[in-house]
Amino acid sequence: MRQKESGQAMVETALVVPILIALMMGTFSLGQVFSAKLVLINAVREGARVGSLGRPSFTIQDTVHRYLASAGIASESVAVLISGAQAKSGDSISVKVTYPIKLAVPLPGMPDPLPLDSLAVMRIE
Repeated sequence: MRQKESGQAMVETALVVPILIALMMGTFSLGQVFSAKLVLINAVREGARVGSLGRPSFTIQDTVHRYLASAGIASESVAVLISGAQAKSGDSISVKVTYPIKLAVPLPGMPDPLPLDSLAVMRIE
């Protein structure tokens, strides 16, 4: 009787362990995506803030790239699009960043790299 029970436990473990590993990998990948998304949101917000003070486009791009570099995101893979940088006071400036994130643990059904983008719009002072 004891031998049957240990065999049953081994079969149950063999069935449950792959599911637990898949859940842990998915949680890790989603955490990686959410972390990168928060960094992008803050980077475009910083860029739009600098642009709202009337700074030129290269200063805005430099601000965004420095913020991303401080968070460990390589600036070579990041695209920064600025609209309205030469507008007058009261107009809007928008900063958009696109970053293709390479997942540490690729998930089935998700593109690899996964394109993330963020947009911030502020009024020029």
